[in-house]
Amino acid sequence: MTRSLHVFEKDLEDGLRCERIVAKYLEKWFVVEKVDLETEKSERIDFIVTEKGTGRQLKVEIKMDRAAGDTGNIYLETRCDGKVSWGYTCEADLIIICIPALNIALVFKASTIRANIDGWAGHYELKEVWSEGRGRNYCAHGVCVPLRIIRTVAVRELYLPLLMEVN
Repeated sequence: MTRSLHVFEKDLEDGLRCERIVAKYLEKWFVVEKVDLETEKSERIDFIVTEKGTGRQLKVEIKMDRAAGDTGNIYLETRCDGKVSWGYTCEADLIIICIPALNIALVFKASTIRANIDGWAGHYELKEVWSEGRGRNYCAHGVCVPLRIIRTVAVRELYLPLLMEVN
């Protein structure tokens, strides 16, 4: 198992920037509504989007993987501070993972991530990520899934040139 250290405030800042960029992109096809903090924490979602024309609603979670462009892997968090984490608990319909170095975002059905995460954990590198900030340190664990593998289960790949500003 490998380890890395992150600074919470920097991750939060970059993650919020990715959320704004993806929300702007989605506005072409959806009415995008940012959820309140309580909903974000309890359901592990960032937005509710309503499809223009049909009115169909979807819950969306946005994640960012700053290292994926260099490592060739997407990190999927499975545990944080000893508790099951978003890889299992996210209540979104869609999980969108931004990869700033590649100027793309991969769109997944959350159910596909949940259905495959245990199998991936049995085959690919496990990683421990320490984050510091907001007055405490915390530890997350996850699996690093090769892009060439995880791309095969994505429902869409978005080209987002605006992601360059996150680098």
